[in-house]
Amino acid sequence: MAVGNAIKQIEADCAITIAPGSFAYSRLMYHIRYMIDRIIKNEKLNSDMIDYTKTHCAYAFRIATSVCEKLDEELGKAFSEREVSYLALHIERMRMMEEPAAE
Repeated sequence: MAVGNAIKQIEADCAITIAPGSFAYSRLMYHIRYMIDRIIKNEKLNSDMIDYTKTHCAYAFRIATSVCEKLDEELGKAFSEREVSYLALHIERMRMMEEPAAE
């Protein structure tokens, strides 16, 4: 449920549609699943792209922050800024690749 809600939020915030079953959908789904798994297991992410992401992907960083805040409420686990920035990089790449959702 948490993963599906996060994907719906990303789609809505980015005004994109990610086709279920597509490579992009699967990749995002697994990204969020592994992110949640790391948080539950208290594992640390090695990636440190926080400053870059905040500067070059500010919109995606805000979306990732919002997604992680909602996941935090749902799971009762706080997401590190590293996790937020890693998700933001994924969101930014998707925003550049996906077509805007039909209105």
